[in-house]
Amino acid sequence: MFYRFFVLIVLFPGVISAQRAHKHSYSLPKVGTMIVNTYFVTDSSGALVPKSVADPDLNDDTLFVIKSGVRFLGRDNCVALAAKSHPDTILISYASNGDMYMRGLNKDSAWNVMPVGRAPGKKSTDILPVDSGIYFGKDYNMPHKRTMEVLGHDTASVGSKVYDCIKLQVVDIRQYQEIDWQQGLLFWYSPELGYFVRQNMGWNGKYFLNQQLKVYSDK
Repeated sequence: MFYRFFVLIVLFPGVISAQRAHKHSYSLPKVGTMIVNTYFVTDSSGALVPKSVADPDLNDDTLFVIKSGVRFLGRDNCVALAAKSHPDTILISYASNGDMYMRGLNKDSAWNVMPVGRAPGKKSTDILPVDSGIYFGKDYNMPHKRTMEVLGHDTASVGSKVYDCIKLQVVDIRQYQEIDWQQGLLFWYSPELGYFVRQNMGWNGKYFLNQQLKVYSDK
């Protein structure tokens, strides 16, 4: 469930000046804020795929902000999101340079950076721990690296309201039997909400899983 939440970041004129204008500005979600994510599948053209063809079998995911502006696990400016239908608690930390850090509270995991405060066009590549395990009775070890790049600004909407977003691209590359397998993700992050309006994850095929912000209510 945490993986589903986490994975799931058209350039406009003036994108560079807009990035500088509020690059380090964000809103800290308030305690009591309700966030509802919904899920759907699209094809490579962006068209909606009927559930009869590709059903992701995912219900809406409802989260509530239970703590805000606190220090957690060595990081400041944190919020804690508790899920309504599962035991996961998600932590988000907002850095002074505009980046986000995320992790699961009840999991043996490290902070994962989402570099939404980075200037557009700046790309980084990180070497991650080798993925290993057993699949169909056979051991596998897959070297794993990740590239991240802010593509610029785009818009994404929740209902009839349109938000200015920072668009982040994340590409995971795992090598198996000397072949690179790529998994691409796009995130639309709204500094106004301090949250993602949309996420898109490729399946190494013709379908893409989308996470869309359905409700954001701080009343």
